[in-house]
Amino acid sequence: MFAQLDRGHYSHVLQFDLSNFYDCVRLDTLERWIREDAGGEKGWLITLLFYLLNQWNRRNTGLHRQSVGLPQDVLADCSRILANYYLQKYDQAAEMICSSHGALYFRYADDQMVLLNDPSTVERLLLLITRRLDRFGLRVNQKKVDIWTAAELQDHRCRAIQAIFAKRGDNQDPTLVRQFVDAYLAIPKADLAKTWNRGLPLLNRLLWSNLESLPKTSFNTIVTRLTSDEYLLRVDGKKLERIHQLNCKRTRPIDLASHLRRIGQQSVHNSYHYEVLAFANSVRNTDLSRFCEARLAALDQLMNSM
Repeated sequence: MFAQLDRGHYSHVLQFDLSNFYDCVRLDTLERWIREDAGGEKGWLITLLFYLLNQWNRRNTGLHRQSVGLPQDVLADCSRILANYYLQKYDQAAEMICSSHGALYFRYADDQMVLLNDPSTVERLLLLITRRLDRFGLRVNQKKVDIWTAAELQDHRCRAIQAIFAKRGDNQDPTLVRQFVDAYLAIPKADLAKTWNRGLPLLNRLLWSNLESLPKTSFNTIVTRLTSDEYLLRVDGKKLERIHQLNCKRTRPIDLASHLRRIGQQSVHNSYHYEVLAFANSVRNTDLSRFCEARLAALDQLMNSM
């Protein structure tokens, strides 16, 4: 997408996503499409898959079959595959609609971008896209519809900084790592909070870079941000392992396990606890593992009591 914008082919970008996407996936439609594409020899696997999908929320649906919605959190990876498949027929239609208006369509998960040159076509495009989504039981999230100029979107996504790591291996070059970090730290926190995902994608890029090559002050500052509650709530087990390695190299390492437990006491999202549990097992922190297991059991009991 940004390659098209960099070439100056389009002046504006329409951005929108879907409202409660996972909760609105029609399982009967999804099953029919999978059976059409998979062939008869996979029939028993598809039957098993949809038996589980129809029953996964029995605590809330009782004896009624789940007819709409995919599970999230623990099964999020599997659900993402199914959700992406569910949107493929819509993708074909949306691409044709946009093409007929001189626009270009892109999608990542349920986040959609339409590159165009005539902003006056936005209302018509959204109308046609909304009608197509209706066929799949889906809706545009009207609170998250934005029109950007190409330059505004580039700034919002911090493309000038992202471009510092342009090629494979650039994130291991000490000079480029320092350039990236200096540019990132030069953004005032209030402005950073207004960028894409509050600037967390920039931290994701830095996490696997050669941070150890930085001057100590810059290194400590970046690791402090990597161990913030906001960032730790969103990372997986592998990222936690890397953060643990970096934290051990700080001038004054924090007690990461205690920090994760404190966040866990407040978080009711089981995905966080499963990721911390995976990390705890990998570093053989028995106390943290037991905490996660106990917290997951408590959350399970809370859900059963509702």
